[in-house]
Amino acid sequence: MIIFADSSVIGRVYLDDSDDSDRLRQAVFDGDQPVAVSQLTDVEFAHTVALARHERRLSTKRADELITQYAYDTSDDGALAVIVIDARTFGVARELACAHPTLRSLDALQLASCAGLMAQVAEPVALLTRDARQRDIAKRAGIALSSI
Repeated sequence: MIIFADSSVIGRVYLDDSDDSDRLRQAVFDGDQPVAVSQLTDVEFAHTVALARHERRLSTKRADELITQYAYDTSDDGALAVIVIDARTFGVARELACAHPTLRSLDALQLASCAGLMAQVAEPVALLTRDARQRDIAKRAGIALSSI
């Protein structure tokens, strides 16, 4: 099984700021299953780090370290596979947004990226998210959910 981790998970893993950060970090970096993220996560993670720095929850030095580590982890040598957003992904996101009016646009892109990965690989893919609304819509859209 491949785990598709959305931005809510990646933020918690790197910022280490929630009760489940350790468990999520273990699943993302030390688990037996490969982990993928959407290309969109690059932007969402950068925003999460910038906001934490702005709110003085992170020093500038620590924020820079996290951005550098994430860049390495999503490089060809890193632990996280990056799912590129293409025209097909945007089409699926548009369909999801129309079918689920409460789905936020960036969440539609995350789910569409996960669905795109599901269509590309033979093995099962499961979404790992901490966003309850996204999880509910993913389930209704036929996207498997990770039990982590």
